[in-house]
Parts: sequence; C-alpha cells; structure tokens
Amino acid sequence: TTTTTATTTITTTAPQRDSYACLTEEDCYKMSQVLNYPSLATSITFPTKGCYSKNGKAYFSLGSTEESMSKEILPGRQERIWCDGRE
Repeated sequence: TTTTTATTTITTTAPQRDSYACLTEEDCYKMSQVLNYPSLATSITFPTKGCYSKNGKAYFSLGSTEESMSKEILPGRQERIWCDGRE
C-alpha cells in the first residue's frame, strides 16, 4: 500500500502469511538476539505494546490484547519485530 500526501510518501508492506508478532518477552528477546540488537528493554508502561525496535534498540511491553501487541504500523521510528525474523 502506498499513501501520498502533499509532502510525504509512506509505503507499507503487509506481513507475510507466516509472520506473527512476538507476544512474549522470551520470544521478543530471542528475536532481538537473532537480529543483533544489543539488549532488550522491557516495561509495562511503554506506550507501544509488543516487541519492536527504535533507534537500534529492541523493546517489549506487555499489552492487554494480541491486537495491541501486533499492530503493524507503529508511530515515529518504531518498527515491529516479527517472530519470523522479519523486521
């Protein structure tokens, strides 16, 4: 999907059929290691839920629903870390 506004073009790619969000801290940690992130920061107070990266670091925050932890499009420079290794 490509969305173009007067000043910005955003292209998003839907997850592959076998992609799934890392829903546990353990799974997120394992994928962060596979993807060579130096550490995993965790907190239930992070506003973004689930497993994601930002500025070369990995983060995990437990959400109340699978949907909140699986959102594909995240704010700012955050990117979802998928448990199939795709980022």
